[in-house]
Amino acid sequence: MSLSSAAIGAITGSVKEAFSGLNNLFTSDDERLTKENELISTIIAGVDRAQGHITARHETDMKSDSWLSKNVRPLVLIYLLIATTIFAAVDSGLTSFTVATHWVDLFTGLLQTVFGFYFVARGAEKVMKMYTDSKSKES
Repeated sequence: MSLSSAAIGAITGSVKEAFSGLNNLFTSDDERLTKENELISTIIAGVDRAQGHITARHETDMKSDSWLSKNVRPLVLIYLLIATTIFAAVDSGLTSFTVATHWVDLFTGLLQTVFGFYFVARGAEKVMKMYTDSKSKES
């Protein structure tokens, strides 16, 4: 499964919380649990399909001969980082530099997302390449 266990836990918790308010619609706990599990499975399958489409799009971009299509993600990342840093600096004031909490939260979220995606995705790409290379040598 391509979702992290934390994401699956969040999905499961959200579904269970939503279903707790609907307890009177079900005739038994087994029926409620069955419906919860069906919904969780449907959500996870949808997220997996979406991630597959994103991966396919990234692969297509990398096969292209266009410099821009290969570099649009890093360029957008650089632009957003610079723009956000400038906005945070201007908002913090030039005389008494105090960074507001919402900027810290934004930077934290962005850094976790970017570093997580970049390093996890790059690591997964390398592992899959090693795996496919070893499989092709066995054949």
